[in-house]
Amino acid sequence: RKILLGIKMRLSRVYLQQEIINSQTKLTISKDAEQYNYITKVLRLKNNHQVIIFNNSGYDFLCELINITNKFLELNIIEKNKNHSESNFKIHLAQAISKPSHFELTLQKSVELGVTEITPVISDYSETLKYSDKKADRFKKIIISACEQSNRSIIPNFNNPVTFNDFINNNSQSVIIMPTPRATKKFDVNLLNNIDAAIILDGCEGGFSEKEESLSRNSNSHLITLGPRILRTETAGISLISILQFLKGDL
Repeated sequence: RKILLGIKMRLSRVYLQQEIINSQTKLTISKDAEQYNYITKVLRLKNNHQVIIFNNSGYDFLCELINITNKFLELNIIEKNKNHSESNFKIHLAQAISKPSHFELTLQKSVELGVTEITPVISDYSETLKYSDKKADRFKKIIISACEQSNRSIIPNFNNPVTFNDFINNNSQSVIIMPTPRATKKFDVNLLNNIDAAIILDGCEGGFSEKEESLSRNSNSHLITLGPRILRTETAGISLISILQFLKGDL
């Protein structure tokens, strides 16, 4: 028999889109819900095992499995705790639509780093996105999974795709930071003075067109370089999110 000393297993976290009122002591999850299969088949939890449930309320609920049937499972709520993992600085990632694998990686890592809102942007060099409810559901599942993994309790807003022009025009009053290899200015930390939110407008594999960069300059967006090396689309956005979190957030 192997005994592991000094290793504390982290409890699994599961998102449940269900209101939990203060006086509530139990949760019931139907077999039809995805969480039933995830808890019983993927996590393979049994009666008396514990799990953390969160429901986009900003709280974590420590729960214990007390009854598993072929129709539902029941959880006993042990305690309710405020989750403090959300950043005070709000970052909205506007990501030009890239190849599916790159776009999904950007979604996952940006959520882990703490973005609060994500908007897919259709730019001149964007990949064609056949947007559908099925595609949107997949993106949202990636976001939820990243929240489960990274100890977040608030699900970032995921918006419908918009064109580059519409996004620029609709956010003209916001601080927009746009990394591009053609920019000559480096990131200026003074951009962040006296603000509690910013938008990162990140290009896809081909970057932004000269027309788009011109439109951005005319709208007072801040075009910056991230150094002498050309970064992949998923690297650029993630790097800039990390910089903002270091300067204004919680890193």
